[in-house]
Amino acid sequence: MDRNRCILAVEDPLSEAMAHKLLRHCCIVPVTVFMGFGFGHLKKRAREFNKTAKNFPVFLLTDQDSPAHCPPGIIDKWLRCPRNEGFIFRVAVIEIESWVMADRKAFASFIGVNQSKIPENPDILEKPKEFVLNLVRKHGKRNLRDPLLPTRGSTAHIGPEYNAVMGEFVYQQWDIQRASGASPSLKRAIFAIQRFKSLRV
Repeated sequence: MDRNRCILAVEDPLSEAMAHKLLRHCCIVPVTVFMGFGFGHLKKRAREFNKTAKNFPVFLLTDQDSPAHCPPGIIDKWLRCPRNEGFIFRVAVIEIESWVMADRKAFASFIGVNQSKIPENPDILEKPKEFVLNLVRKHGKRNLRDPLLPTRGSTAHIGPEYNAVMGEFVYQQWDIQRASGASPSLKRAIFAIQRFKSLRV
């Protein structure tokens, strides 16, 4: 099995940006990206990804979304069978925004707030995305409000450029070493990828 390449499956562009950073850190290159646009499509294809991973590595990244859904339970429910060695299935606690905020220094500078406004362990937040939006709404830079916040009267939960702007932050400014020190779930994800990479055939 080629442990330097993988298929990548993610919920959205922000998760894709995060996954690319994690994989690059571990010297793994995604050759194909499956964008689920939410967890539903990922869940439907999870067993298929697990079968594919017998011969070619697959990295799937999804959100926990609720404290009531523990990551091991999500994996068991989605697969309903043993996970193959080549299937790296990781769940961000609680949402990918927790990992984004975990680089507290860079994220505070990006939003334009004091670092003290970012939780020392963002994994404990029950609604990280909502926390980010409220932070931008109340304290963030003015030039971030239009792209990140939903327009008045819109049924959307995020702004029109939310994923693009947040993803660009991850690509350009987010530091994996600083972030892994503040997010236990991120640290576990990095360890899982490194462990897979180090296994002998």
